Amino acid sequence: MAAMQQYLENLYLEQPKPKFIPSPNSPQAVVFHEKNLQRIRVQLRAREGRPKHILLGTINHCDFRVVKPIPVHLDVRGNTVIASWRKIDEFGTGASSSLACDDLGHTIAELYLSLKADEPRLGPDLARVWGELKEHVMQRP
Repeated sequence: MAAMQQYLENLYLEQPKPKFIPSPNSPQAVVFHEKNLQRIRVQLRAREGRPKHILLGTINHCDFRVVKPIPVHLDVRGNTVIASWRKIDEFGTGASSSLACDDLGHTIAELYLSLKADEPRLGPDLARVWGELKEHVMQRP
């Protein structure tokens, strides 16, 4: 909510000749420039419509294949989307859900290769992560 307030405040500073429109969620008036009101409504609807959880069925890396969908949590912080696989505590970021999932896919691929190389020396926590990775992702031959 603080990010939305900051967004609206920045928008107000950029607008000439403001028009006062009452906000349905608060007694205070919200200030918009009439010409951008429609664009803002569309952006607000788009932000409200983004899913919080998805199942990722592919990663954008030619050496890997997803064999079991990866549960991904999506969160928005300002203009950045964070896609996280909470069970293994990894994440990716981007300007959109798709770019954040793409970044998460590259993180997963790098982690897979790193854990595979160190498999004999993994402690219990990393062994659990390695097991989870192997359950969801496989390296192509």
